Amino acid sequence: MTKPALDNDDWQPCPPGVLGGMVQKARRRRRHEVLNRGLAAALVLVLTVWGGVFVASRHQGQAEFDFGGITCSRVRALMPEYMAGKLAATKSESIRQHLAQCPHCGQLMERMRQQMPAAASMESGTPVVGEHRPGDVDSVSVPLWRDSFTVAVAD
Repeated sequence: MTKPALDNDDWQPCPPGVLGGMVQKARRRRRHEVLNRGLAAALVLVLTVWGGVFVASRHQGQAEFDFGGITCSRVRALMPEYMAGKLAATKSESIRQHLAQCPHCGQLMERMRQQMPAAASMESGTPVVGEHRPGDVDSVSVPLWRDSFTVAVAD
């Protein structure tokens, strides 16, 4: 095979600066491509981080644990009866186990005990002076610890 002969008569040299302009244009295009890729990667990273923060913030404080076979919301609903000693032994034991394992409900119970000495005595069985219990002579009045319990739960 023979190479085609180049016809030197058709070839013309580039005017000065044309080749340099083409090189600069190619470099600019390359810089833009690199910049666009970097911006796209940064955008994906920002959206990923923002999405993670958004999802985490929506679920924060909404943990519903199931310790001792009973959920946090159920423990909070049964807390007055638990403090009054009106629950069955199995239910009380489930709540006791839940309170021992659940950080949120355990803290709530601790705050209640600190704020209400009558509530702590209801659980222990020793009466506090001025406390009213069902069956007492003045059983018509509302027990003092119930009002405090409502305030503690509302906090």
